Amino acid sequence: KAFKHCLPAVIDSLLFVINLSLQQGVFPTQINLAKVIPVFIKGQEILICNYRPIPVLPVISKIMEKLMYSRLMSFIK
Repeated sequence: KAFKHCLPAVIDSLLFVINLSLQQGVFPTQINLAKVIPVFIKGQEILICNYRPIPVLPVISKIMEKLMYSRLMSFIK
């Protein structure tokens, strides 16, 4: 929700990064970094094998991923 409120202020910079990424064919590594949160599944809580890693990606990364997917699919079709 916070990203939607500040989107008008950052839209030009965001579009520049996305277009540059598509032109160069490179996904920025800083945007692709995920915060991994361990989520307990079942069993003993002290065993690490009873946890599942859940990556939390930045919103910008998800937006770029969807744009790249839609452009790739339209190119394939």
